[in-house]
Amino acid sequence: MHCPSVQGGAAIATQPGGWDFAIPRIYRCNGMPVTDCDVSPSPYQVRVYVMFSDQRNGTDDTDVFLVTSDDVGATWTAPAHVNDDTGPAHQFFPWVAMDPRTGYVHVVFYGRRNTAGNATDVYLATSTDGGAPFANVEISDSSFTPTASVFFGDYINIAAHGGMVRPIWMRMDGGDLSVRTAIIGSATAVAGERPPAASDVVLEQNVPNPFNPTTRIAFSLPAPARVLLDVFNVRGARVRTLFAGAAPAERSEARWDGTGAGGARVASGVYFYRLRADGRSLVHKMVLIE
Repeated sequence: MHCPSVQGGAAIATQPGGWDFAIPRIYRCNGMPVTDCDVSPSPYQVRVYVMFSDQRNGTDDTDVFLVTSDDVGATWTAPAHVNDDTGPAHQFFPWVAMDPRTGYVHVVFYGRRNTAGNATDVYLATSTDGGAPFANVEISDSSFTPTASVFFGDYINIAAHGGMVRPIWMRMDGGDLSVRTAIIGSATAVAGERPPAASDVVLEQNVPNPFNPTTRIAFSLPAPARVLLDVFNVRGARVRTLFAGAAPAERSEARWDGTGAGGARVASGVYFYRLRADGRSLVHKMVLIE
């Protein structure tokens, strides 16, 4: 991997095993580097981010890595993990977006950390601190299993602005391809943006946030629908299901008391809550404090 900067093409990182590698049931796969730069008013302004994947940890363990530069490419950090799981699993086809209003770094990629066989999910990794660390959350509605005989390439992307994040990805079911997205962040996150329309599924920011011991999470539906409202930790593991079933075409509210499925109190820290309804998937972040 090379950067055509003031270094005259000097290598900024290595990709052990090469940038072209095998992922089971994927027609072809590579760790193509993706670059973005912080143009926000954050403390990391002008930091350059380069994201890629490789199999340095084994052919059964593809990971997503990040290197950064704060001096216009003169020096670069050592590769750091973006996916936060442990143990062998394939995480591949990453794409990155820097939010120019907040300075947050968002990465979308496919992953198989919580599935059996070759079933595949989609994850969003977010860093609010210049790339260290990243909190991961699963954003796909359900897993899918690609078919190697059908071309499934690096058709994944992401955009972010003012707290609104819009990833897109490809999904394959029985050889049929479709394009999916998740609505992450509120449409009212930036002053002056259009308010949610009456036809929108709306997931509100939890109140209070940060919270201790309980918080309220509200959502609104334009029509009756089946709803699933889950809480996840920063590793993308489900902590608690707050609502599962039919919900009316109105504003509804759930509460979380900071406990897991077994009733035990969870540790303080960052958590994500995800609403699935009417074919939509919306995610927000919340903080539990002691």
